[in-house]
Amino acid sequence: MDPRARLKSHAERAVPEEVDDILETGLVAHLGFAVEGQPYVIPMLYHFEPGEGSERPRLYLHGSSKGRAMRHWESGARV
Repeated sequence: MDPRARLKSHAERAVPEEVDDILETGLVAHLGFAVEGQPYVIPMLYHFEPGEGSERPRLYLHGSSKGRAMRHWESGARV
């Protein structure tokens, strides 16, 4: 697991076995990133498909290819 994704406060409340169910029932994800030190958090509609068998899960974000979030992500930057 990426150290940035590890819970540090109240790790006992974590429910990793429920992640797929939570993502399948949700509609909006909040994508966070920083550009030149300025933080941004943008709500985006999404669709989640859990992986079956050896397939990896997929998360599709709905956004404009000309929008700041997608341009930033496309550049290879962390989001």
